[in-house]
Amino acid sequence: MRKEFFDAAFLSRMTKHGIVSEFLVDAVTKSRQKKHYLYFPSHNNERVQDIVEHILAEYLAADLGMEEVLESYVIILFTELLRTLRDNPSGQDLVSSEVQVLELLSYIEENYEHCNLSDMGKAFGMHGNYLTALLKEKTGRSFVEHVQEQKLKKARALLENTDIPMAELVPMCGYNNINFFYKKFKESMGVTPAQYRKQRKGMRTP
Repeated sequence: MRKEFFDAAFLSRMTKHGIVSEFLVDAVTKSRQKKHYLYFPSHNNERVQDIVEHILAEYLAADLGMEEVLESYVIILFTELLRTLRDNPSGQDLVSSEVQVLELLSYIEENYEHCNLSDMGKAFGMHGNYLTALLKEKTGRSFVEHVQEQKLKKARALLENTDIPMAELVPMCGYNNINFFYKKFKESMGVTPAQYRKQRKGMRTP
């Protein structure tokens, strides 16, 4: 499989829907750059074993569309491995502060619709200022930026994969003000939500 698959298309697929997967991919990518390999402790994960067997069978069969099928299997495989890492972060070379950040990002990803710094600080026994400073130091984004990014990831996924009217879609992404949503979306993507939806659907048209 081409090296470029892992450097571009693969990473874009893996980080598409959540800030947790984005953080994990960044962490394991840095590990790969230092060691030239990645290690995931998954010997007890039967799903991983099954996926690897499917990959080997597809490769040996060398049938029509093999490369596309293999790429899909690899995405499934790495998704499962990232879930394993999320549930057992000590298995990767993550320092304690990175494990802590992973827990914070998981909280944001699960509660982004109504997440605020005060409640999150209470949940983790941290002062809000320390919490957002830790996130900024380890990820380059503040608490507010992470919440916004997760909301926008949700919005992009809904725009790409559904025809839900904008009035219904906006609150599903954690926004109370449709004008504020439009402003943030255009700042992030350079186009309006409607334009983005039209573009993505156009890309899927044969």
